[in-house]
Amino acid sequence: MSRGRLTARQLFWIALIGVLPTVFLEVPGELVRLAGRYAWQTPLFAAPPAVAFAWWVGSMAAGRGDLAQAAAGVRPAWLGRLLLAGAWMAVGIVCVLVLRETAEGAAATYVKGNVPISALTLLILIEGGLLAWLGPVVIGRTSAVLAPALSVTYLGGLMLVLPLLQVVRLLPLLPGVFPPGIGVSLRLEWLWLVEPALVGALLADRLEGQHRRRAGSALALATALAAVLLSAGLAVIVADFGPARAAELALPFLDLSKELPYSAYLEHLDSLVMPIEIVSAMEKVGIMFWMWHRLACLLVPVPAASVMWIPAIALASGLLSMLLFPNLLAVDRALYPVSAACVPVFAAVLTAVYGMAPAGRRGGARGGGAT
Repeated sequence: MSRGRLTARQLFWIALIGVLPTVFLEVPGELVRLAGRYAWQTPLFAAPPAVAFAWWVGSMAAGRGDLAQAAAGVRPAWLGRLLLAGAWMAVGIVCVLVLRETAEGAAATYVKGNVPISALTLLILIEGGLLAWLGPVVIGRTSAVLAPALSVTYLGGLMLVLPLLQVVRLLPLLPGVFPPGIGVSLRLEWLWLVEPALVGALLADRLEGQHRRRAGSALALATALAAVLLSAGLAVIVADFGPARAAELALPFLDLSKELPYSAYLEHLDSLVMPIEIVSAMEKVGIMFWMWHRLACLLVPVPAASVMWIPAIALASGLLSMLLFPNLLAVDRALYPVSAACVPVFAAVLTAVYGMAPAGRRGGARGGGAT
């Protein structure tokens, strides 16, 4: 559904909210288990290559068009379609997993009682499907509200916990020997920081002309800010719980929010912080739905009414999330192996497409209507 054009600022917020729910809710527990007290350093070390990659993708997209236009210039033509098919499969798998993980996060945050996870999944896919149907500009406007709210409440929560911290738990800053899992944690964090680049590559042609030149800077800044925010949160988690206890937590930030100190006039701040994080995760589901739909339309040319395929994509995602991940244990077991398999596909496809697309190509094929 066409509603105008995006600005570079909106692209920044979309890219940021496309990664923040993951790095806030899903990644921290595993990073602490792998890197211990040094988990907070891993985003800072993983950020420079991820930021450089995001800037390169945004700059290439500004000159060679979005992923659809660039892939149309790859020769032979079948190779461009094969690369898009690989991206479509990877996005679909991650989309299903993100939907299921968001439902589990909602159950842990909102629900007191036995509410079927299928009911929560249905509510999330309705919101995500509606956002995808309304299109990138509405997603950009919504992200411009939710992403700052998420960042401010997140940082505010961290500041409120500061009196409880024992900074000694972060020492020594540089050990003689790093934990054996720190290399895996660096790779894991870098993988998730690739997501803003993929979002930008698919949205580049929706930018206003004067804003397209700033796409690389917007994506790089979103990637860097996500890494800094995660690093700050991990430092607070380790200093508050200690590395041993923090490693036992499935959703460390949820437990951290429950420890926010209250005054005589203010209670249950976690009731404000966590819902904003979950609503932001629902926004990410909408972004993933739109990207999956966009890539499908590039592979199978369809008329503008193809926007009506979005409900089918949302329903398929919901059904697959319940069938493939019937319980929380199945989600936890699949999260990191699936990420390690799918997210590198994003980086490989972006590198190959923009590396082989002819310079200066604008226009090109636009699959998928006006969504």
